[in-house]
Amino acid sequence: LLADQFDIKTTVVDKGYEVEEEIEKWLWADVVIMQTPIYWFSIPGKFKQYIDRVYMDNIFFKGSNQYGRGGLLTGKKYMFSLTWNAPEAIFDNDEAFY
Repeated sequence: LLADQFDIKTTVVDKGYEVEEEIEKWLWADVVIMQTPIYWFSIPGKFKQYIDRVYMDNIFFKGSNQYGRGGLLTGKKYMFSLTWNAPEAIFDNDEAFY
């Protein structure tokens, strides 16, 4: 829907990817939208492997004296779209977690 208004690059982890190309996409992007299901309160194994292979030290992050403050890809907008196999009522029900 947005391709006629914006330059869009996509990656479907299940279809494969090249690490260097992925790094270039991250550096190029102004907005990053990540869509993933959540399985057993975690991301799928292939997505975890993508993160482990692509998120490089000194490109995505660096060491910092303050925990969580070493990010390098700032100035971008990020959106996480997560899907859960759970009924809507479970998300607004404090008793569901006891």
